[in-house]
Amino acid sequence: MDCVSPILDVATRLWDCTAKRAVYIRHLPQNLNSLRTAMGELKNLYKDVKERVEREEKLQKKRTHVVDGWLRNVEAMEEQVKEILAKGDEEIQKKCLGTCCPKNCGASYKLGKMVLEKMDAVTVKKTEGSNFSVVAEPFPSPPVIERPLDKTVGQDLLFGKVWKWLQDDGEQVSSIGLYGMGGVGKTTLLTRINNELLKTRLEFDAVIWVTVSRPANVEKVQQVLFNKLEIGKDKWEDRSEDERAEEIFNVLKTKKFVLLLDDIWERLDLSKVGIPPLNHQDKLKMVFTTRSKQVCQKMESTKSIEVNCLPWEEAFALFQTKVGADTISSHPDIPKLAEMVAKECDGLPLALITTGRAMAGAKAPEEWEKKIEMLKNSPAKFPGTEEDLFRVLAISYDSLPDEAKKSCFLYCSLFPEDYEISQRNLIQLWIGEGFLDEYDNLQEARNQGEEVIKSLQLACLLENGRSRFYVKEKYLKMHDVIREMALWLARKNGKKKNKFVVKDGVESIRAQKLKNGKRHRGYHCGIPTLKNLGNHHISLLWRPF
Repeated sequence: MDCVSPILDVATRLWDCTAKRAVYIRHLPQNLNSLRTAMGELKNLYKDVKERVEREEKLQKKRTHVVDGWLRNVEAMEEQVKEILAKGDEEIQKKCLGTCCPKNCGASYKLGKMVLEKMDAVTVKKTEGSNFSVVAEPFPSPPVIERPLDKTVGQDLLFGKVWKWLQDDGEQVSSIGLYGMGGVGKTTLLTRINNELLKTRLEFDAVIWVTVSRPANVEKVQQVLFNKLEIGKDKWEDRSEDERAEEIFNVLKTKKFVLLLDDIWERLDLSKVGIPPLNHQDKLKMVFTTRSKQVCQKMESTKSIEVNCLPWEEAFALFQTKVGADTISSHPDIPKLAEMVAKECDGLPLALITTGRAMAGAKAPEEWEKKIEMLKNSPAKFPGTEEDLFRVLAISYDSLPDEAKKSCFLYCSLFPEDYEISQRNLIQLWIGEGFLDEYDNLQEARNQGEEVIKSLQLACLLENGRSRFYVKEKYLKMHDVIREMALWLARKNGKKKNKFVVKDGVESIRAQKLKNGKRHRGYHCGIPTLKNLGNHHISLLWRPF
């Protein structure tokens, strides 16, 4: 009995093994059909996933590595299954005549086992393909995104300065403020810096451009950084401003990058955004543009550079590029007329571009002469001036903090073009007008007048003039285009509010359609006068020495 048990055990094991192998052979036709069906289902799923991927790629997205690998594996698996099915069909045809037994049991067994293993693999791929919630992601942002830029004129010196500071860590220049009046070319200079960084990189990991505008919105700036830095959505959505700032900080503190902020009107708290301190291991450089020198001070810029209007040769070169060489050379009189138009722009790039485009294609001298007359007498009617120039410049006026400063600014437009205004006498005029009447003490009013002048200068709405009579006397002047913008505002606001009319360069002014004894401001032989039209009384508040 002891000898029989081992024999039975061996026999049982042999039977189990033989039975399993027999199943592979016996069920081969059925399993081949199951594999064929499963592979067909996987192919349909493959087509669905691939169509999803192609739709996403048309939206400028990149397929994920997981999905790409799955598609490749399914393609390879399809070829393998085709080969197995072909062998299986061939093996079935080789059965012994009149029986169900294969001629080569060993080969049939191996093939049967292979079919079942491949069915399991196909099932796994079907499950994977059905669970793809995301098949493609947005392309990672390049370190620098090129911005549209026409050929620049007259900014080489300023660009060279900024570029030197960006390259030289030894200078310890972490932030640079570019300030100047509207339309002077600050954004153009910043764009040139951005595009130059694209060419050279200067070993920065990223260059981030943010148009801030007003009001300075922390959330808006954070969103731009989120898009650039590829922070995970799970760390961003439904998070507070402070939590988002932490995520931004944790990413940026490991990078060396340049932050370009365009059009800042007030102090932007970088720490609330998540920007690391500017002196953080020299990893961060920041360049920003603003119309106010005061913003440079509030942003604590290491260097502040005023972007000025173009000198004549460069201004005329810019104007000619916008008019076009074909128009300039179309008549021998036009080059001289073109100079006259360009001089009316007083070197302001935006004015040069606006008027240059308006004159493009004007090949008759008579047309140029009409436009010159229009520029001198009614510049707001010149094509494009109101929409593309005055409205842009007027944003600086709208940003003045109170009505007193706005009134003081508009009052300066009453002085003749290129006139240098005595600061002391201008304040006296303001006091006489009642712009500074909240002060009972005359000296306090004068002090406030000086603060108003400082504010207008910081906003690049007034410029320093040259001393004409006394060395100690301070003089001011208005840029020609800023003055025309102020006159346009005065006329526009005056019509709306029935307040005042402005006439320039006349010796006597006849009151027309003004009621309720409203005051009329004008010039008398180039000297500002105030006329009480109700009583026809002339009061000269200011005369030259």
